[in-house]
Amino acid sequence: MRATVTGLIFSLRGLYRGLVVPRAMSSDSKMSPLEREIKGIILSKDDKVVMFSKSSCPFCIKAKRALTGNNIKFRAIELDGKPDMNDRQDILGKITGGRSVPRVFINGKFYGGGDDTVIGVKNGKVAELLNQK
Repeated sequence: MRATVTGLIFSLRGLYRGLVVPRAMSSDSKMSPLEREIKGIILSKDDKVVMFSKSSCPFCIKAKRALTGNNIKFRAIELDGKPDMNDRQDILGKITGGRSVPRVFINGKFYGGGDDTVIGVKNGKVAELLNQK
């Protein structure tokens, strides 16, 4: 029974991730230029994996190492040092439900944070998502 409940929780967690982005990414004429910029980066067809990061964040470093170690190309947007860093994190909070870093997006959809990314690389989920059209 416990395994079934755990499986259901992970299934719902994955479903929730898939639902959060479309709602938050919907076009809004009241969107700020910064929101448009961030959403444009996330939805870019040029980068399948986008990570909003801080250069000294241990979770970010761990996620970057996992991706790099598995030859997964990604675009890292370093937030530290930007004068509008807090505004960017607030926007990411609206999109993903959290403003901590890293915030990792795969194929324009929010995937998760550092631990989620490391686990996803190890269990093949990230590769699976990258191979989807």
